[in-house]
Parts: sequence; structure tokens; C-alpha cells
Amino acid sequence: MRLFFLPRGMKSTFLIIISLIIFLSGNSNYVQAHQVDYDQSVLKEVTVDTANVFLLVKGYSKDYQTQTLNYFVFLPLIRNGNPPPSNFNKNAPANGSTGASLSPVLSWNISANATEYEYCYDTTNDGSCNNWISTGTNNYVGLWALQPATTYFWQVRAWNGTYGPTYANGSPTAYWSFTTVIMVPGAFNKNAPANGSTGVSLSPVLSWNLSANATKYEYCYDTTNDSSCSNWISTGTNNSAGLSGLQPGTAYYWHVRAWNGTYGPTYANGSASAYWSFTTVIMVPGAFNKYAPANGSTGASLTPVLSWNTSANATKYEYCYDTSNDGSCSNWISTGTNNWAGLSGLQPATTYYWQVRAWNGTYGPTYANGSPTAYWSFTTVVMVPGAFNKLSPESGYDGTTMSPVLGWETSVNATKYEYCYDTTNDSNCSNWISTGTNTYVGLSGLQPGTTYYWQVRSWNGIYGPTYANGNITSLWLFETLGPGVHILESCSMYATNNTYIHLVCEVYNNTSSNIENVKLYIDIYNSLGELIDTDYAYTLLDIIHIQEKACIDLPFARPADPNFYIDLGDLSYRDTAGSRPNLSLSNDSGNAGGSLYTVLGILTNNGLVPVYSVKAVDSLYLRSGEIIGCDYSYINRDPHDLFPGQSSSFEITTSLPDPDSITRYSVQYDAEFSGEANEPVGIGNYHVISNSKTYHLTDLLLLTVEVENSDSGRLLGE
Repeated sequence: MRLFFLPRGMKSTFLIIISLIIFLSGNSNYVQAHQVDYDQSVLKEVTVDTANVFLLVKGYSKDYQTQTLNYFVFLPLIRNGNPPPSNFNKNAPANGSTGASLSPVLSWNISANATEYEYCYDTTNDGSCNNWISTGTNNYVGLWALQPATTYFWQVRAWNGTYGPTYANGSPTAYWSFTTVIMVPGAFNKNAPANGSTGVSLSPVLSWNLSANATKYEYCYDTTNDSSCSNWISTGTNNSAGLSGLQPGTAYYWHVRAWNGTYGPTYANGSASAYWSFTTVIMVPGAFNKYAPANGSTGASLTPVLSWNTSANATKYEYCYDTSNDGSCSNWISTGTNNWAGLSGLQPATTYYWQVRAWNGTYGPTYANGSPTAYWSFTTVVMVPGAFNKLSPESGYDGTTMSPVLGWETSVNATKYEYCYDTTNDSNCSNWISTGTNTYVGLSGLQPGTTYYWQVRSWNGIYGPTYANGNITSLWLFETLGPGVHILESCSMYATNNTYIHLVCEVYNNTSSNIENVKLYIDIYNSLGELIDTDYAYTLLDIIHIQEKACIDLPFARPADPNFYIDLGDLSYRDTAGSRPNLSLSNDSGNAGGSLYTVLGILTNNGLVPVYSVKAVDSLYLRSGEIIGCDYSYINRDPHDLFPGQSSSFEITTSLPDPDSITRYSVQYDAEFSGEANEPVGIGNYHVISNSKTYHLTDLLLLTVEVENSDSGRLLGE
């Protein structure tokens, strides 16, 4: 072979090539032949140590300058044939050991000259193995995934290259054995609920002690005491399980078992039949009592609320009521978990009997006040309509027209009103006439100069009546006007600004003929009684028919003296054989909005000839009967004429201090029979009537206060 080496002690580097062939036989240290080729070198010594792998060659050499140099070199030793590995033994696990891990480490002693080890193991005790696995030069190996409670047989062998093998413990059949640990879960016991316990929750938690080596637990429960169960449920590694949906008052039998993978099961308390039992709580709802309305109470509302105390464990309540005092009821109604129920539609002055019961699911019922027959009673309020009074005409009033409007206050709970009038002062009346829910009625056909007695009563269904002014005999009287033309006692004043004041009155024709050109004069005085102004105005209707009234609006400049007053002056008119055209009113309505009161409607010419300058006139009234507004508007056709059969709408808008105080209105209409001013139909007598009525502006203020404090119900248009 060729070898590179560097001589020691040389001052310059050069390469010496030595060819040395050494043959050794077996373990002999004898060098059979050698040859060293080296320029001017002398081989002094060759030493072979077979315990090592090197050949030591010593010698010297002269360089080109005849200097002597010593050198030595180690050469690899090439043997003639390799020795097999030496004997060795296995170490662990010890032969015949038990309880070995499922991932043990096999180990053995070192074998001299070994270049590789192989191990083999199986579960057959036959002194042989065929799955040899190399560990290289490692004298140990780790196993894994062994089966528990299993005996394994193992052997190791050593190699020196291709020389060997040398088997551990001196023989190929010298197998060692070990047995893996037994992995069945350890014994354990159930914990809670205790065996035989009672009053257990409907959602108990089953618990048990831990089992050694357990990888999962299973529990099972049923209601059959047969030491058997089929519905095993895993909890994983949890040693507890919460139950739900159990039935009250029921015995349950339960067991637990543990597994270690597929090893097991180990049953709790040492036996597959060692079931424990528990009984759930009896969940009939607890005792409770009714609360309100109190038993035997009277004057109960027609929409009372039944209430009762809470019943322990109740999942729902049912109530029942009727009008029979028989200790039973059939129309049970659930309130869910509410401990109250609102009733409606009850009859007044009626006794009701009621009871409540509680359920817990299907358990129950528990009846309130301890017994199914412990009904309570209450009597509803007597719903006679509330007290009320008549309004107008005031009792004793002697200026009533032949078609007055009777008015009265609202009666609480009234579903209808009835009125009655006659001319006999006997505190009795028989011709009662219903107005429905209206708190007014217009009369007609009365006789002039006649005293009438009238009364009103209210009903609430069949309950009543309640008589106005507190008594059936509290009749009011009024006297109709005598013949003539009258200023009615319904005048009022109002102002919407600081510039003008309006005096509004009504003129009533109780003569035997129609009248026209009706004019009213007024005198205005300051607070010292000094005359400061006069004024006049005509009625808005040109002609007033027999037993008809017409409004008059007399605006005048507001005096500087705030305490001024007005005296009504003369009223003048003329008899006439003429009459207003035959028009009819339809689709009328009145509405307040902001500072305005608006009346709408349609006028139709029912005559045979055209009419011209057609206008509508409205009168606006307070509940107390005073007239507060008088205004007019021409129809919406242009020109304002209607031929026979024609119709047209109109809209009258009046500015007032308080339009919401208007409770009724009336509409009249006027027109001319020709396109020019009407020609007289015969000259009638001229009349002048003196008046002595005085009005103050404070009358308006007092009147407004009365209206604001009165009932605000609306009346229909007349």
C-alpha cells in the first residue's frame, strides 16, 4: 500500500513515499515480509502490536546535504481475516420480570469487536425469532406500543462486519422473557347521590371516585330495579355526570364502569350488579292562597285583576270564574307562570265566584286556599250612570223660541239619554224620547206664550235611570215667547284683536208674517256712563220667516276705556209677503282648527226658477246656548247663482278667540230671485221695538271661562 508521511526534524518539507506490505496471519506478531522504498533512508525498526490497528515504522534518512534525520510513521494494519465479536450478556428487562412498561428499553453488555448489534422479540416461546432489527453499535433499544399483560421473548446478537453472529448469553436459544403490566382499570366506588337517598333534585349530578388507569367512564341509569342497564353513556375522563329531565317522585337505579382502552370494564363498588338508587323530590306545587279581590268584596270593577300568592314548584296556574255558587267550575284558563289575570266584559251588579289552581308539569293540581271548593266571590259595581245637570234653557227662562234646543251635561257611563216635556206642572212625564248619546235635542212646534216643563234621564244599558239635577221631580220650566219680534237672551261679545269687538245676537220672528230689513242699533258708553259711540247692523238674512231666528253680527271699534258697556237700542223691521228661495242643505260639517271655525256644506236649488247671489249663513253656539259667531259666505260658483236643480259648495270661516268652545252650529241660506235687488212684494208695515239689555265686555270673559270648564262634547249642526 502507499502511505503519505512527514519525517520529523526536517528543515524543509518533502514527500516520502513508502511502500510497505506486511502480512500477518491470525494473531501472530510475526512480519513475514516487508519492503521499504525510500531514497537514502535506512529502516531501523518495525513494531507490530496486534492489540492496536497501527504498524509503527522507525528509521532514519540523509538529505541531499548529507544531514541525518530521524523519522517514524504509523501505518494502518491490514489483518489477514477479522475475529468474531466476543461473548456478552443481556442486561434488562430481567429474565422473567413482570409489570414491565408498555414501552420498555432492552439493554445488553458490550461485545468486543462488535460492529453491529441486532435484537428480536415476539410473543412465542419457541427459542427462535425472525424479525431481527439492527441497533448499529448501540447496546440498547426502546420498544413501544406493546400490549398490556402480555409475555414477550427477546434475544440479541453481535456482528463484526460479516463475521459472527455472537448470541447474547452464549446461545441462539437463550431468550429472555418479560411480561407487560396488567392495565385493567383499578377498583373504585360511586360517590353521590348516596345509595337509597330521597328528595333528590330533578337535575342531580352523579359522581364517583377515580379509577386507576381509566381512560374513560360510562354511566347508566333507569327506573327498573333489575341490576341491569343498556344505555351506557360515556363521560370521557370526567368522574361526574349531570342528569336532567328526571320525573319527580321517581326511583332511579344507576351504575358506573371504567375502561382502559379496550381493557375492562371495572364496575364501581366491585360488581356489575352493584347498582345504587335514589328517589327524586315529590314536586306537587306548594300550598298558596288567593289574594284579590277580597272574598265577599263589593263594588268591584268590571275589569278586575284576579291575583294570588306564588305556589312553590308551580310551572303554571289556572283560574276559573262563573256566576254560580256551586263550588265548581269548568272553564279553567291558564296564566302560564303569572300569578294574576285581568278580566273584562263583566256585568255590573253581578256576583262572581272564582278559584285558582297550580300545576307542576303533570303533578297537581294544588288548589288555592287548600280546597277545590274554596271559591271566593266578589260583586261588581252597580253602574248606574253618574249624576248630571240640565243646562239650557235655564229653568224659569221666559224668552224661548218655538223651536228651542234643550241641552244638558254628560252623565258618566251613560249609553243613552231620554228627555220628556209637557205643559203640566205635576213633576211627572210619560212621553220619554231617546236622543242616543247626544246631550241635546231640538224641539219644534211649541206654542207661543206657553210654559213647558222638561226633564232628562240617563241609562247605562239596563242600569238606571239617573235623573238630571238629582231627582225625577227636578223638572225645569221655560216659557215660550209671546207674539212679536224678539232679541233673544243669547247675545255675547268677543274680540280677536285690539281693534274691533263683535256683538252677536239672535232675532226671533214670532209674528204672523215674514219680516225683512231687520236692523239693530246699539249705544256705547264709557265707565262714567257717557255716550261715546253708536252703531247698527242688519241681520245676515234678508227675510226672516215666521217662527225663525236669524243672527246679527255687529262689529264696532274697541273703545279706549276697558270698562265700556253697551245698551241695545231700537230694533226695526218691516212686514213682507216675500220669502227666501227654496234651497236645501246637504253634506254639512263644522270643525275647529287653530283660531278658526269652519263650516262646509252644499246648497241645492230645489225651486223652479233661477236664484242669484246665493249665500250661506252660519250661527255658532256654546254649550250653554249663547251664540258666539255669526258669519256668511257666497257659494263657490262664479257667479253665485243656481239654476233649478243645480248645487254648489260653500265654506264659511270665522275667526274666534276659542273655536274649540263651539259645540253646535246652524246653517241658513239666502238668495235673490233676480239678478238685481229684489223688488218689494207689497209694502209691509214698519215696526220699531225698544230694548233695554246692557252688555259688558266682562260678560265675554266670564262666558269663556264657563266654556273652558264645561264638557267639551260636540253637537251636530242644526
